[in-house]
Amino acid sequence: MELNLKLREKDKIVKEIIEKYKRAQLNILFLDQHYNYYPQTNLFKIRDTSVPYNIGESSILAQLQKKQRLEAYVLIVEQIHSCLSEDTLDFVKHQYLNYYDPHWWENKYSRSSYYRLKNASLNEYITTALQFYSLTDLCKMLEE
Repeated sequence: MELNLKLREKDKIVKEIIEKYKRAQLNILFLDQHYNYYPQTNLFKIRDTSVPYNIGESSILAQLQKKQRLEAYVLIVEQIHSCLSEDTLDFVKHQYLNYYDPHWWENKYSRSSYYRLKNASLNEYITTALQFYSLTDLCKMLEE
C-alpha cells in the first residue's frame, strides 16, 4: 500500500507512535511502583466520616483502567514491531527507540542509501501500523 505522504510526514507519524509508546512504558512503570492494587488496611489512619467510602475505590478503579489502556497500547506497538522486517526494525531501533547518536548511520550507509532505507522503513512501519490503527487516527497524529 503506497501512501501519498512526504517523508517528513511519515517521520512525524512514526515519531508520535514511538513517543507515545515510550511514555506508556514509563507510566506503567510508575503505576506499578506507586500504586498498590490489593486491599489493605491502615490501623494508624483516623477515619473521616465525611468522606464516602467509594472515593478510594473509584480512584483505584480509574488507575487500573488507565494501566490497562497503557498496557494495550504497548502491546499493539510491540505487535507492530514483531511484524517488521529485520532491516526496518533495526532502523527503527537506531532512529527512534535508542536515539543516542543522531549520526549512527554514517558508518553504515551513504546519505542516499540512508534516505532510501528510511523511506522504505517508514512505508513498512506505517503500512503495518494501518493494520492496528485507522487512517484517520494516523492523520490526527499529523495534525498534533
